[in-house]
Amino acid sequence: MNFTSIGSPITHSVLGSKVAPKTMRDVYHVLFRHQANVLLFFFSVLLAVVTGTFLAPRIYKSDAEILIKLGRQSAVIDPTVAASGQVVSVQQNRETEVNSEMIILQSQEMAERVVTSVGADRILEKDDEPVKPMAGDALLRATIRERDQAVRTVMQSVKIEALPRSNIIALSYESQDPKLSQQVLNTLIEAYQDKHISAHWTPGSYEFFLQQTEQVRQALLRTENQLLELKNRLGISSVEDQQRTLRDQYSYLRQQVEGTDSSVAASKAKVDSVRAQLAKFPETMTREVQKNVANQAYDYMRQDLFRLQLKQQEILSIYKPDTAQAKEIARQVAEAEKMLKEQASNRTQTVVGTNPIFMELTSSLVAEETVHSALVAKRTVLGTQMDKLMNDFRDLNEFEYSVKNLEREKDVLSANYSKYKNSLEEARIDEALKTQRISSISIVQEPSLPVRHVKPRMLRNLAAGLVLAVIGSLALAFILEYLDHTVNRPEDVEYSIMLPVLLDVPARFFKAESCEAPGAPPGEGGGAGRMFRDAAVKLGTSIKEQFAGKPEPPRTPESRAYARVHTERFYDNMWDRLFLKRSELSKPPRSIAVTASYDGEGVSTVAANLAISLAKNSREKVLLIDANLGSPCMQEVFCTLGDSHGLSDLIAGRTDYVEPVAQPDYPRLWLLPAGGALTGDDACIDPRYMEAVVGKYRDGFGYIVIDCPAVWRSNVPTRIATVADGVILVVEAERVRVQIVERTKERLEEVNARILGVVLNKRRFYIPSWLYRQI
Repeated sequence: MNFTSIGSPITHSVLGSKVAPKTMRDVYHVLFRHQANVLLFFFSVLLAVVTGTFLAPRIYKSDAEILIKLGRQSAVIDPTVAASGQVVSVQQNRETEVNSEMIILQSQEMAERVVTSVGADRILEKDDEPVKPMAGDALLRATIRERDQAVRTVMQSVKIEALPRSNIIALSYESQDPKLSQQVLNTLIEAYQDKHISAHWTPGSYEFFLQQTEQVRQALLRTENQLLELKNRLGISSVEDQQRTLRDQYSYLRQQVEGTDSSVAASKAKVDSVRAQLAKFPETMTREVQKNVANQAYDYMRQDLFRLQLKQQEILSIYKPDTAQAKEIARQVAEAEKMLKEQASNRTQTVVGTNPIFMELTSSLVAEETVHSALVAKRTVLGTQMDKLMNDFRDLNEFEYSVKNLEREKDVLSANYSKYKNSLEEARIDEALKTQRISSISIVQEPSLPVRHVKPRMLRNLAAGLVLAVIGSLALAFILEYLDHTVNRPEDVEYSIMLPVLLDVPARFFKAESCEAPGAPPGEGGGAGRMFRDAAVKLGTSIKEQFAGKPEPPRTPESRAYARVHTERFYDNMWDRLFLKRSELSKPPRSIAVTASYDGEGVSTVAANLAISLAKNSREKVLLIDANLGSPCMQEVFCTLGDSHGLSDLIAGRTDYVEPVAQPDYPRLWLLPAGGALTGDDACIDPRYMEAVVGKYRDGFGYIVIDCPAVWRSNVPTRIATVADGVILVVEAERVRVQIVERTKERLEEVNARILGVVLNKRRFYIPSWLYRQI
């Protein structure tokens, strides 16, 4: 379809778009269009927030603060852990310690202790509620359920947080009773202090370490006594000193042995050398020879024999001859006699003299052998002394091994004793701290007794309600606009239906009028829905007028005449769009059918005003045909027809020609009324009959305007559309959905109707004039 033929300023590329561009004017249009709903929602939300704020129960908040000091729990470890063996030091920051204490505070056990102390009814604030009589299992289940609910209430209502960059834990509790808030926090802090002490205390540790310390002490005493007895038995006070002395003695003896060995070797070599020299020289040398020299040896032996014989006589006088003493002396006498017989009484004596060299060598040998013997004896003594010293070393080593074992055992026992002693002291301190309820927890701020309530917060709730009301109202307006599929602006027609808008008629032209002016005829549309819409229109108009600051003038004959003239001038714009701004190549429409999708959209009013505008501006005769045979209304619009014949008579064949009725107020306007009602087959207009009717009046009139019924009420508009040069589709704003208009357009295009454009009827302008001029 070529929109340029009717002077549409919208190009084809723009019409192809399904989404109209959004501007601030569109935003204001949405807001002011749904201003009633927006204001209703806004004030409803504000009222609800204000009502809820004033009716909500007053909540009081008690605050307290706890300081986690650097105490025993941070400085030492558990005594049982310290006594168990090697301990790996793990660095923990203060944040970890504070978090651990917060976990204890947030535990269910703490909440249960609070409920036990304060009472479930007190926590749940059911003091004023009547108690239902129950017994047995029902009472037990109700008690358990109530206690569990109270515990959950405490856990949810107690707020615990660690203050940043500090060791302080802040606690708070909210309830409707200020005294209850303070009491709950007091009870919670007392229970927490007990739990903190018991959590850092190891039960039974003092008795255990007391027993272990005594056992280790007794074992240590036994080991010390054994070590003392061993040292006393060996006469050694210090093994190290004795070892040092023996090492010195051994070193000295070692040096002496080495020196003696060297001296013995040198002496032996000297003795061997002297002996070798001595073997080369004779011991004696002959000096002279003497014969018949008395043998002194014979004389001496004879004397010895005489002494033995005398002795034998003495023995025989005492003992018998067969005794051992007698036999022994007899044997000696016999041997002496035998030796005497072997010796001669006289002998030749050679006087031999000593060899001086031999004597000198012998003297040297004897002297050296004496030295050698002394050295050998000394070496033997030194060896004996070294052996004894080695034995002493072995004994000392064995003693040292025993001593070291005892000392090692003593050290172990001593270390264990010190460890157990320290752990015993730690356990004793823990026991004393628990007894005295002393811990590293300090109450910086006692639970406060609140004076003012913290909830509800009036200003904050009102501010939040105001923000919620504003945002919700805006969102509601756009949601309603999104859900609304009706046509309400020319952009909806041009961008969605892709038809040019010939005219958008304001809703102010359609107020109930008498027959003095072609306004909205009474009875067009109707029903309760119409009444409500009219009421809403009046309400919106009054609000808009209040915004604009220009109240509507009273309805007087002068004002109605002025409104009629203003309406006629307004419809002149459609004349301009249809004929003055058309392309020279396009054929101007001479017969125009006006229709709509549904009844009550103002088709008759638009057709009448179009005919009036054509009669005023074209200077040609204009015929207005009322083809709405089912419910004609042109007689009521112009009020000058009486009981004239009309279109129905021509179609039914009751007459060949009906003289149109001239309008005195408009010299070039004639009206062909609908005539009498049609029945049977005559009620359906045949296109051939309609073409014949139009042909009868085409030569006598420059323009023919046909007022048709709604497309979806009968098939008359589609049949008339095949006869007319063009069709104008009337769409009532905010009533007909876009999809219905599209279907109407498709139905007209199916019969090859030339749709000239759309008249957006009863359009409401929601934006106040003063604001509209600014944007």
